[in-house]
Amino acid sequence: MHFSGLYFMAHAGGRPPKIKSLKDLENKAKLYFLECERDKKLPYLTGFYVFLGVSHSYFYDFIQAKPQYSEAIKAIWIKFAYQYEVNMGEKRLSPAHAIFMLKNCGFSDNVNINANITDNQSLSDMARLAEEKRKKQVKRV
Repeated sequence: MHFSGLYFMAHAGGRPPKIKSLKDLENKAKLYFLECERDKKLPYLTGFYVFLGVSHSYFYDFIQAKPQYSEAIKAIWIKFAYQYEVNMGEKRLSPAHAIFMLKNCGFSDNVNINANITDNQSLSDMARLAEEKRKKQVKRV
């Protein structure tokens, strides 16, 4: 905008935020899920981002900038995860598709083990003992 030799910004401080408040985020999420249900479409995270008019990275940056929103965002992701599991169970999604989508919600199929070993046994001795315990358990069953 130009006015008598001076330039004015349309929005001082930059672009207005896409998500104005915690209630706004929650309402938009409800509206997105209702629209998906009405249109008989599966809800997708990327579809939600398009609905909000934001990018995937914007959403993660948003969490970092506004940690008070993190619980609400986690609840939204859990709702997406629930939808993926239900649709897999109803065979609307293949297991591979559902697993991929669940990973987008922050789930992992990795198991991390953090063990502090204070015993002076060698690893081969511990492996032998574990194998013996496993054999004993199998015999009981």
